[in-house]
Amino acid sequence: KVGKIITKFWAAGTATIQDFDNYIQKLKEKKDIKIDMIIVDYITLVATVKGAMADNLYTKGKSLAEGLRAVGAKYKCPVITGVQVAKDAWNASDITLESVPESKAIAETADTFWAIIRTEEMKRQNVFRFKLLKQRDGDFSKSQMKINLNPTYLTLENDQFIDQ
Repeated sequence: KVGKIITKFWAAGTATIQDFDNYIQKLKEKKDIKIDMIIVDYITLVATVKGAMADNLYTKGKSLAEGLRAVGAKYKCPVITGVQVAKDAWNASDITLESVPESKAIAETADTFWAIIRTEEMKRQNVFRFKLLKQRDGDFSKSQMKINLNPTYLTLENDQFIDQ
């Protein structure tokens, strides 16, 4: 069954984890909406609470990642967010956790961490490769997949696991 997508915009650096929680709670209480998934566009654009211990990238990342994880646990749903790789990893044919320049606490806190890989050649072919970089539970036997982008409909199609 196709559900509804609800979006909420906050300018970069203006919304905290508490703002997200309050908004979701309001949807739940006033509109009787059950949230199945939360997507946050770039964890590093989320504001920390004023006065919080966020004096460096590690503690800021740790605070934000743990806060998003707590919201996911509260509403019993996954939270998906993104973080950019270092500039030298742009268009790279492979990405590792070392390619993430932001707080290592973000990767440490995440249950699962994926890289989206897309070289110039892959762009010409409308192909993406997803690579599993971290998985708290389970194995890495199926850790990479190839996905085609259909540019006409902007859909991802023909996903298939690939060998490393």
